[in-house]
Amino acid sequence: MTASINYTQSTHTAVVGSKEFIVRNLIPIFADDDKRNDSKQKIESCLYGIFHKYMA
Repeated sequence: MTASINYTQSTHTAVVGSKEFIVRNLIPIFADDDKRNDSKQKIESCLYGIFHKYMA
């Protein structure tokens, strides 16, 4: 069974030069702190691997 993830959305407008862009930020809503911490650790380990690859 796959769990669906709900998101909270915030939207604002950014102007770059003469163009206007809509920026949407999606923030996941986790069922509990354990799932949030697991997701955070997974993201951190992947980012560490990427930074280590290019800094070495």
